Amino acid sequence: MKFLIFSFCLIFAPFVFAQETTTGKKPVENAINETLEARDILLIPFEKNMYRSDADMEIAQASGISVHELRTLFRTELQKHLEKALEGKKSSYSLLNENPSFKRDFDYLNYSTAYKYESIDGAKEPEKSKNKTGQITTNTQSGNRFMNRIISNPKSIEVIHKKYGSEFFIFINQMDIGPATGTDQNDIMNETFNREIKVHYTIIDKNGKEIKAGIASATFPYKKKKAREIIQDTFPKMAQNIITQLP
Repeated sequence: MKFLIFSFCLIFAPFVFAQETTTGKKPVENAINETLEARDILLIPFEKNMYRSDADMEIAQASGISVHELRTLFRTELQKHLEKALEGKKSSYSLLNENPSFKRDFDYLNYSTAYKYESIDGAKEPEKSKNKTGQITTNTQSGNRFMNRIISNPKSIEVIHKKYGSEFFIFINQMDIGPATGTDQNDIMNETFNREIKVHYTIIDKNGKEIKAGIASATFPYKKKKAREIIQDTFPKMAQNIITQLP
């Protein structure tokens, strides 16, 4: 159990840093010259490095898969549940797609956006400062903050909208798995706590205006460790939460 506590602290320590960054990939807007059948929504999955969990080893072992396979499963299933939540309401494309063109567009959008921690409840943000590497950091991390997506290249939205015809873009920015809000050390030691999945998202319109941003979350018991059961119990709720934020 000491290992669990240590792992949680180690894995989530990077969240002390609220930084604005991009993937560093080269933009490819000149290569985006095709037009597809227009669909209402474009779903953009989180980047693979925008995932944090203190539970992967336990869940993967209980599920008979590798940690890499587990993370891929969670990422893929979240997109599937978002698509399912949209069925019968709005048409959609997902950039979690093996089509090279879709992968290129995914890279282009990630290059054209930045990440920034922001307050969910509108509370005053902690003071920020730049460290020696130029990263923007803060000294505290609040549970009422989420990872937002900022459009640093507005032209990218125009370019992607022209191709897909989507009225709204749903960016999945980050996924976290850890002890639920309110868990204390005794709960962890006694293995009587719930874990919580948090999905950070941003919805923008075709003009680049933010419509809604925040966190969709769901909890599951610590002793529930099979991936498919966790997905079944939590992903539909989170996907529906996000979809209901659309105008």
